[in-house]
Amino acid sequence: CLISALRGSSSRGSKGSFGIRSRLATAAVMAGAGVGRRAGLLPDLSRGSSERGVASRGSRAGPGQWAFVPVCDDKDTLGLAAFSKMIPDEWIDWEHGGRRRPERMHATVLLQMGDEGHLPRLEALCQRSPPVQLVIREVFCEPVRRITDAEVFCIGVGLQSQGLRRLKEAWLADEPKERHKIHVPYDSDGHISLAYIKKDFREAAEALVAESRAGLCNDRHFTVNAITYQNGRRTTIPLSGTDAAMTTEGVDAARGGECIEVDGSLLEGGGQILRMSSAYAALLGRPVHITRIRAGRSKPGLAAQHLESMRLVRDVAGGTLSN
Repeated sequence: CLISALRGSSSRGSKGSFGIRSRLATAAVMAGAGVGRRAGLLPDLSRGSSERGVASRGSRAGPGQWAFVPVCDDKDTLGLAAFSKMIPDEWIDWEHGGRRRPERMHATVLLQMGDEGHLPRLEALCQRSPPVQLVIREVFCEPVRRITDAEVFCIGVGLQSQGLRRLKEAWLADEPKERHKIHVPYDSDGHISLAYIKKDFREAAEALVAESRAGLCNDRHFTVNAITYQNGRRTTIPLSGTDAAMTTEGVDAARGGECIEVDGSLLEGGGQILRMSSAYAALLGRPVHITRIRAGRSKPGLAAQHLESMRLVRDVAGGTLSN
C-alpha cells in the first residue's frame, strides 16, 4: 500500500503496511518509547473527550456566527445518512438531543465569526485554497457527561481533513494567540454527533458501531469544494485557489517529504521497528511506509497494542494513518 494523504485507519488487514506522517515530536517520542494513552501520560485525543459526546440540552441552537462544511450531500458520499437510518427510533433519547438530520451534519471550521472583517478575510483565504478532502476517522459510542439528569450515550463520527486543518492554521496565523481557542476550540478535525441513545440500548448501540466502523472508515472521501459562512444568513464561499502551501502535498514538498521505506522484518522483526519508525516520522516530519510488519514473530502483523501505538502517534501528533 502507498500512503494516502487522507485516509482513516483501520484494524482490518493487520498484516498489511502502514504509513504515517505527523508533526509533534515530543508526543511521538513518548509513543515510540511505548508510553500508551492508558498510562494517563498523554491526552486521549482519538476519543475527543473534551469536545464530543458531551452535548447538553440547548445545543440545538447552534453556534450562530461560524464557518462550517455540510458533509451529507445528495449522494450521501460518507454514508452518514444511511448509517443514521440504521439506528432504531426506540433507541433514541428524544429529550436529550434526539437524532441529527442530514442537513445538520456539519464539520466545524471556525467559530465566533461575528466581526465585520471576518467574512472578507475568510473569502480571501478560500480564494487561495483548492478543494480539500475529508474522511471519517472513527465511529464511536460514548457517554454524554454534560447531561446530568439521565444516562445518555452518543453515537457519532470523528472526522479528519488535513486540508481543512491547513485552512484553520492559515486563519490563526493572523490572529493573536489568546484568540486561537475562541475560533478553533477543538484539537481534532471535528466530529458529528448523530444520535443520542438511551442507556438501555447501550450494548446494542456499541455492537452497531463495531459492525459499521470498517464500512464508514475505509475508502470514503468527501471533496470539500466550499466553506459555508453563517452570520444571520448563509454565504457559500468556493475553495477556488491553487496555493500549494494550503495542500498536504505542498507541505510535504516544503519539508522534503519523500516517503521513507522501512522493512519491518529487519533485525528481530518485532514491534520496536514499528514504534521507532512512527516516532522518527514525527520528529523528522517525514512520511514512512512500513512493510512486512513483525515478520520475525510467530504471529506476524499488527497486534492490538501495536495498532494502538500507531493511533497514538497519529492522534496526538496530528498525523494520518493508512492501511
